[in-house]
Amino acid sequence: MENFKHYSKLLNIRKTRFVGHEVSEIDATILKIFNENNEEVNSLMGKGFIIFDQTPFYAMGGGQDSDKGFLIFNEIKFDLEEVRKDLIYGFYIHQINTNNCELKVGDQLHLKIDQKYRDCSSINHSAMHITWQTTLNEVGHYVEELGSKLNNEKYQIQFVVDETITEELILTVVDKINKQIIPQDIKVNIFQVTQQEAIEKNYLLEFTKLVGDEMVRMVEFPGIVIEPCSGTHAKRTKELGNIWFLIYDKNSKRILLELTANEQYAAKFFNEKLVDRFSEIKAFIKKGLSYGINYDFLKILTRCEHLIKIWNPLSIKEINLIYNDVTMLVNKFLKEREAEMTKNLASEVLPFEIINNKFKLFSLSGEMYSNKILLPKVTQEASVEKNLVIVITNKHQNGANAIIIRNKELNIDLKELSTNIIMPKTTFRGGGTSSMIQLTSQSPEDIETIKEILLSE
Repeated sequence: MENFKHYSKLLNIRKTRFVGHEVSEIDATILKIFNENNEEVNSLMGKGFIIFDQTPFYAMGGGQDSDKGFLIFNEIKFDLEEVRKDLIYGFYIHQINTNNCELKVGDQLHLKIDQKYRDCSSINHSAMHITWQTTLNEVGHYVEELGSKLNNEKYQIQFVVDETITEELILTVVDKINKQIIPQDIKVNIFQVTQQEAIEKNYLLEFTKLVGDEMVRMVEFPGIVIEPCSGTHAKRTKELGNIWFLIYDKNSKRILLELTANEQYAAKFFNEKLVDRFSEIKAFIKKGLSYGINYDFLKILTRCEHLIKIWNPLSIKEINLIYNDVTMLVNKFLKEREAEMTKNLASEVLPFEIINNKFKLFSLSGEMYSNKILLPKVTQEASVEKNLVIVITNKHQNGANAIIIRNKELNIDLKELSTNIIMPKTTFRGGGTSSMIQLTSQSPEDIETIKEILLSE
């Protein structure tokens, strides 16, 4: 859409009338059409851009993403992809894809916003204003804001680095908003002032953009915050319900805060960061226990169960540290255990059976012999066995695994045996080369199937 800037002043049309603060849907007439190469055309079928005489769609601006919604023409419905506003000339440029529907200049369409998306964005926008001011109140002095952005899911605020803005302080801010500000059910007050009045009353912020002689739209939650803003907002603080602190990220230039007033998004976010991480921790512990690790994990599991109920960045940080500690502990044990098992297996004389004068089968069970542990043993066997294919299988409580290997002098394609015969008849998965195949399965019964396959070969 940047390409529109160089000729916006040449468009001989009045600026778009924005009615999105008053209504959620409206009929509008096409004034201009541009194809996806930003060239002005008289009709459009497919991707392109449209300027209407009026629109209910909020255009991307002030850090807020544009509305979502749809357009209807002759009962054909298609989605709005994005809306941008030319700040100088006031045109709202709608990015759409009509698919197989043809639109022409002068056509009238019905435009309707996605109300749920708008409501979530509005709530996040109001939450962002309140969070910004409450943070400054807690800090006790002004801190320059570097920028902000929001959509229906979350909002971000960036401050210059200030040592007083810590994770703990933002937790205090969030707690104050949730317990003291939101329950007051403060009604939003939206009004307009002249640019001169905005200057005199010190309403303008460092990032406020003034256009021509337009009035300045002010958004106020009385007693909490007042800011110039053209975006959409909640009607009352109780609509916010609750806000959640998602991310704190600090570098040498800025502090980035990410929060949300969207409970559905918060649940998804913390499930991924906390619940999924806890599942990974439990899986590692289970693996360690299956190999015989002697460690009491009860305190760790209890702590994790507590952390997944506390939705904030400190819980994420702590559960990640626990994950690192557990994986380091288990991996260290597994490495030592695998080395011990590999050494013992290599020196052990294993019973075997010859199948069809073609395969030499070693069958193991009970122990968690991974293919990594089995490999030195079967490689040793294959190096001296020039007439038979070596097969070693291992059946254990969590499934099964196997290695099929041959001496390089044997002319047998093991990859074909695995791909065309073994894997289609079992749940074994894996791969390798024509001389060696490694397989794993979650079904112990697959071991018997492999033996049946070898007998039939």
